[in-house]
Amino acid sequence: MITLLATMLLLPMEQDPWQSPQDLFSPVEFGLLLDFFAAFTEKADSDDAFNEVRVRSARMHLRAAVDEFTEAWTTMDFGDPGDGAEFLLREAAFRVDRLPLSAWPENFHLLVGQYYADLGPWNTLLPGEFAAPQLDGFRRLFLGGNLAARGLEAHHMIPLRDLRLRWSLGLAGEVEGHNLDANEFGIPSAGAVTPFGRSGLRNWTGTGRAEGVWFFDEGRSARVGASVMYAPGEVKYTEVPGFGVMRDEANHVIGGLDFAYRHELGPHRAHEVSLELWLDDNQYRVGTPSVLMDEQERGESLLYTYQHDQAWSLGGLLSQFDQPSPDAEVDGHYHSIWSSYRLSDRNRVTLFFTHTNPAQGEQKWYTLGAQWTIEIGARREVAHRTWD
Repeated sequence: MITLLATMLLLPMEQDPWQSPQDLFSPVEFGLLLDFFAAFTEKADSDDAFNEVRVRSARMHLRAAVDEFTEAWTTMDFGDPGDGAEFLLREAAFRVDRLPLSAWPENFHLLVGQYYADLGPWNTLLPGEFAAPQLDGFRRLFLGGNLAARGLEAHHMIPLRDLRLRWSLGLAGEVEGHNLDANEFGIPSAGAVTPFGRSGLRNWTGTGRAEGVWFFDEGRSARVGASVMYAPGEVKYTEVPGFGVMRDEANHVIGGLDFAYRHELGPHRAHEVSLELWLDDNQYRVGTPSVLMDEQERGESLLYTYQHDQAWSLGGLLSQFDQPSPDAEVDGHYHSIWSSYRLSDRNRVTLFFTHTNPAQGEQKWYTLGAQWTIEIGARREVAHRTWD
């Protein structure tokens, strides 16, 4: 008996993984981005988060591998959209690169959870990552900023010799716009993308994108893309005099085309220009007695960036958009120019000048401002597939 006990004590015992925290958790990548923002304008009595200095975004992201073919991540934001600090869950999703299926194609993966939809070339770029200090006017007006979806999105890339093709399809039970330059992060958006009171299988939203990138000689490349968002039963509430608040399920389609050209002059010098054309086809309740009417609004934006060297860059953004107005043609614009200097690879200061015209007959204003972006730890893996 004594010999048996001694043998049991001397033999190495199989360790219970629940008693070893380092075996329970795979290495977790952690990163933080701080986006300080200052904007000053001559506009009087503004409620649009101007004439102040604020921490526009204090964003934290975590990412870790679940297994050989799956990784999970989350992005949380403590920012100030203009009326005090707010918490925003930006992303909480996982990516599946392979399932135990014999027919699983190469370069195919799934996104599941809450993610930024693959809609247009810039929707997955958050504040501090986008070249311009603010998004274009059409995206902020009709998508509410960066469009986040809760659902599933499939991606497939087809690399060829001098051409790279890819497509994506998404199905979401809910979408919402995130805009750090509007009170309450831009939720709800002016285009009523945020679905209040969703119920039933009809109230879903589909997204899709197809893109081709051609690589030429001497550092030149070009991109052509097409995107669409379709909501067959978007819930809308409209206050009608004499009838109260009316609830409707409207048919909503947003489609866009984008074209881009990039010329790399050296390791750290490049020109890039991008053109986006958008069309919003929505339904609005108008008239007395009120009825749902179809209304189409369009928007365009032209983005130019010039990277001079590792430190200096500059750019400009021209954007025009139609305001939702079934009774009249009402358009507006947002234009900006900026220059950025990198103190280091993770420390960037930007000076910018903008002009905003929200709509005809409304007050216009100029804005002079500065942006200071600092990154700490691991960088967020951007689902930005424009040139890479």
